[in-house]
Amino acid sequence: MALELTERDLADVEFCVGTNLRMVTRVVTQFFDEALRGTGLRVSQLPILAALAQVEQIGLTTLADQLLLDYTTLVRNLKPLERDGLVKTSRGEDRRRRMIELTPAGEEKLNEAYPLWQEAQSTILVRFGRGRWRMFLRKLDEIAEIVE
Repeated sequence: MALELTERDLADVEFCVGTNLRMVTRVVTQFFDEALRGTGLRVSQLPILAALAQVEQIGLTTLADQLLLDYTTLVRNLKPLERDGLVKTSRGEDRRRRMIELTPAGEEKLNEAYPLWQEAQSTILVRFGRGRWRMFLRKLDEIAEIVE
């Protein structure tokens, strides 16, 4: 059975909230990744290191919840960090629980990356406007509430 979409239907697809948000996040991610390129980090890894810098040790599930990440996404993002010695995982008291902590090398890497991230962040906020950004964040929160 052939689907018969009108030009209006196709225009509606181009207006898709999910598609447009994904396109924008890809461009913004590329911008931040380029800013961090010299550090070897990706922007997706920076909040992990920053969260770990605030605690001595944390469970992977708890960290995933804090960062609003799917557990498997967190584990995938941790692999290169662990390989490079920036984080260390271990078993918790309950052997089923995996714990993670920032290593001294990870702390150094975070300190190296933070000013580069801060410069990229500032570039966007200056061009877009801090007030507009705060309003945009509120609108994004509204969208998240609608789909939850």
